[in-house]
Order: sequence, then C-alpha cells, then structure tokens
Amino acid sequence: MTKKQIHLLLKRYPQIVEAIRKEKTSIRLVVSKKKLVLPIDDRLHTFVRAVKSALEINPDGYATPIMTARVCSTKSDIDLYTDFYITETEFYRIKSNFINKVFAFCILYGLVNAEEIL
Repeated sequence: MTKKQIHLLLKRYPQIVEAIRKEKTSIRLVVSKKKLVLPIDDRLHTFVRAVKSALEINPDGYATPIMTARVCSTKSDIDLYTDFYITETEFYRIKSNFINKVFAFCILYGLVNAEEIL
C-alpha cells in the first residue's frame, strides 16, 4: 500500500467504515470518474485499525478533533479549516502529519512492503 493509496482510502473512509459495519463483502467507489470495486478483506480491516490508532495517538491536542472531523465526515478541507479557525497552511501541515502517521501504522501492521518504503 502506497501513500497515494492511503490518501485515496482516507478520502472514502466514512463509506468504508459504513460498508464494514453493514458486513458487506465489497464496496463500490468512484475514483476520478472510474468505478472501483474494493473487496472488504483483512487488509481493509487492518487499514481501518491503523486509522483508528493514528487518531488515538496524537501528541497535538488540537490536531485530534480536526483530523477526526476530516476522516469521519464528508466536509471539504476548506470547510474544516474555517470551522476550526486555523490557517490553510496549518491545516495542511496537520493533515500531512496525520497521513504520515497512518502510513507508519500501516508499516507497523504489515500493509506496506519494503519497496514502497524506499
């Protein structure tokens, strides 16, 4: 799993969690006007666990609610940083750090192989 794939899955995280909750075997996503069928397997469950771990372990006290709102809602980035009264630069710094943290947890849980790290 690459960072690009993690970013793609984070954008669709609410849909993924809902499909897992409903115990579906696959989920249909639209990515750049292309239909994508993603099987719900152990790798996807592990990805959800990595996101939850990244949300729980956050040294910045104010970053946790911002990233929880970003991951668990369908609001746009602009809506979120205006809702939380932070600058655009600060929001994207927090978001980048969060994606790096999710990537680190994906490495820890074995979703990322050595070629993708290098």
